[in-house]
Amino acid sequence: MEAIHQLLLKHKTNVKPSTAMKYARSLNTLANKLKMKPQNDIFDYNKFTDFNKVCKVMSDKSETYQASMYSACVVLLCTLCDINQNMECEDAILKYRNKIKKVATSVKNEYKQNKKSIKQDMNWIPLNELQEQLIPPLEERVKHMIRKSRPVQTFSIQDQTFLNEYVMGLLYCGKYFPLTRLELGSCKVISYDEYTKLDTKSDNYVVLRRYNKTPSFISLNKYKTEGKGVHGENVIELPTELLDKLKAVFKASMNSKLLFPKPSNPTESVSNQKLGLNITSVCKRILNKGITSQLLRNIYITHHYPLMKNELEREELAKKMMTSVDMMRIVYSKEDESE
Repeated sequence: MEAIHQLLLKHKTNVKPSTAMKYARSLNTLANKLKMKPQNDIFDYNKFTDFNKVCKVMSDKSETYQASMYSACVVLLCTLCDINQNMECEDAILKYRNKIKKVATSVKNEYKQNKKSIKQDMNWIPLNELQEQLIPPLEERVKHMIRKSRPVQTFSIQDQTFLNEYVMGLLYCGKYFPLTRLELGSCKVISYDEYTKLDTKSDNYVVLRRYNKTPSFISLNKYKTEGKGVHGENVIELPTELLDKLKAVFKASMNSKLLFPKPSNPTESVSNQKLGLNITSVCKRILNKGITSQLLRNIYITHHYPLMKNELEREELAKKMMTSVDMMRIVYSKEDESE
């Protein structure tokens, strides 16, 4: 996987490192399904040109999953063609692109019906029920840690894991602000003075003010739709109730400068991918539902979309969630009889 990652980083300069890693993971997964055995971490890339075989091993997967794999193949094969003009992969690239278009049309038509997929329906839970059931058990696990009298020497990796899960529940339950994607995983915790001294806002931050007269906030500058000239810096104000809970966690944490410190290495943040896996794992354990960060956004928008009175309210919510009104209406909002 690392060889593919480095190959894309070197020759696809317009691809962000995180995107290159995503493609590399997809191609590594596909290589395993194709039973390709790497030599010194290098695959026989020609095997990715076998369009029919790739389609066959992907046939039992969802259309969106298939499309992500085909896209990764296109990126890799285009890169290889740029490097080696004699490599014959144009035919495979064309077939993959046509397949992606076909899948995109099918998915778009399905989205227009606003129906939940079978998997979404199995794991769905109304927003109010999610909030009522998710937070109490997470809070119960950490309440002894966030007391002022708690002895520091009893802290453990498991303690930090529980604190991370509690913060994750607070930020992704949809009670305090519209749900983001997984950008919060990389947030650094800084003071307002530190924030004002930043030359460029090149990261994501939790900005704490000394007094509560003006709200503390989250500043998001690195996110999925970054660079599309739509959202810019996304500022999320922290309600007092949430801020008080977060401050108690920061005081107890092994690293009060990171929103989600790695339990095994608290000087680093957990990766966004790991945060996503943790969300699903915690929801499965507590709610017995396989809920992803994407499904959380579906649930949140499905709850709020019918309550919005006009287009201005929809545009405001879309901006806060760093998406578009069309995406909210067509992709995220679903018919739900329980709402």
